[in-house]
Amino acid sequence: MSEENSGGYQEQHDNLQNPFTCPKDFGIFQSQHFKEKNKKENKYWHLKACDQTTLASRERTSIHAKRQTALENDINENKLDEKCHMSTKSDESWAPPITRNFHTEKESLHSYILQNRKMFRGQFAADVKMNMIKSMERAALKEEENVKNAEERLKEYTALYEEYLERNKRNKVEAFKILNQENKIMLEIHAEILEKTGKLMAIKSDITQYQELLNEYKQYEEFLRLLAPPEWQESENQRRLNSQQAKRREKQKRLSLVLPSIKKETSRSKLMRKDVSRTHDKSPISGTGRQPPRTPYDLFMNDTNEKTEDFDSDEEPELYFTHPQQLLQLYSELEEEYVSQSKNFQEFEERVPEPQEQAVSMQEKMGKKIHIATNRKAFLIEACTREEEKTTDLEQKVDIFSCKEQDRMLSTLNTKVSEVYRTCFGDMEDTLSTLHMLANIEFYVGELCDKLESTPKDTVRAKKIAKRNERIMKSQDEKCSLQMHIRRTIGRAMTESKKKVGRKLMKRSEPPSTKVIRSDAVNAKILEEQLYFFS
Repeated sequence: MSEENSGGYQEQHDNLQNPFTCPKDFGIFQSQHFKEKNKKENKYWHLKACDQTTLASRERTSIHAKRQTALENDINENKLDEKCHMSTKSDESWAPPITRNFHTEKESLHSYILQNRKMFRGQFAADVKMNMIKSMERAALKEEENVKNAEERLKEYTALYEEYLERNKRNKVEAFKILNQENKIMLEIHAEILEKTGKLMAIKSDITQYQELLNEYKQYEEFLRLLAPPEWQESENQRRLNSQQAKRREKQKRLSLVLPSIKKETSRSKLMRKDVSRTHDKSPISGTGRQPPRTPYDLFMNDTNEKTEDFDSDEEPELYFTHPQQLLQLYSELEEEYVSQSKNFQEFEERVPEPQEQAVSMQEKMGKKIHIATNRKAFLIEACTREEEKTTDLEQKVDIFSCKEQDRMLSTLNTKVSEVYRTCFGDMEDTLSTLHMLANIEFYVGELCDKLESTPKDTVRAKKIAKRNERIMKSQDEKCSLQMHIRRTIGRAMTESKKKVGRKLMKRSEPPSTKVIRSDAVNAKILEEQLYFFS
């Protein structure tokens, strides 16, 4: 560290003495330095975890490298200085000219020293400039090498970029081919889907038509079944139940032969379900809304039951009516019943009209009354609007001819003038009017202005200063008093409040409500006003 510090101090000292040194943080060299640093960092971060080093080891290596570079630079500089010194010694052009057989005047020691000093300074400046030129040439050579390296790198990068572009073009062409193939396949699939959907819609329309026909036939069947006698209906229902039970027994026998292993699985699943239900009962959150898992046996049984119901529905139904003549007879009987009921209904309608007429007449009377009431209501509303307009007109006229505001303004002016008069003259006579008071005030103000003009400026200035000081003192006193008040309030707020001990508040009886008793004359007057305004 001492060597580094000494080297840095020497460099700074040389730079201060020599004004022709090139700065190390010059733009071109600095950018190259940063690029190399970034490359090193990228290489380090791309290494494996086992190859990466710690921060302390990296710092140690960097310090060692800096020391080596500093030593190499010192050695190179010493060599260059020796070469420059030797070149200046060997070069005859730098040697001072020797004058022979030339008559010179005697010079003093001081002038000789000055002349030698000037010569030394000139030679030193020339040496410094030569060293600077050489260092600049070296930097230019390094920069040329860097430029060549950069051009080579750029060529490599351009070649890689061209390869990347060619690869990208090939990938694009392949992707376009794949996309076209996929589009063709998608279009074919879409066409197939459209065909299948068309067929499916046609099948669905056929199914709906058949369902409508089936519903109609079922309605007819139900109608014919209801027309049949109840004894036959009971026997038919019993026969159907017996046939369904027999079919179920046969299916259970088949299932017992075909699916013994499935039954074992169902028994195990039932046991598991019981255990799960017990655990759920013990747990606080029980899934009451969830259904138990369905076994394959249950699914198979449900499917078979549905199929049996379909087969039952496909069977030809047995009807009570075997010949259409029976239906015609029944239809004629129903027609006769309908005719008899219609006659009875007409007779009933002939008896009823009297109460209907009464209801119609009552409705007409009520309608007339409602119409009269609505007309009267509209008339009253119009009368109210007319009276309101009259009242507004009267209020406007009263406001125009009233002098209340002027009187109020004059009274306020009189009070203010009287206050000014008291401040100017002291006591005031009661007989004085506002005009007399204003005239006296004007005269007094004129006298004061004359006195002000006659008095010297120094006295006026002194009085102004005194007044201002009084005002400042007054404001300071007010501030002090306000601060004291604030401190007292803060002290009161900080101190604990004492509980007030006294007698408890007791509820008192409320005062009796006053009843306003109006005389008959007042009531009669109110009624007359209401009749006048609202009739």
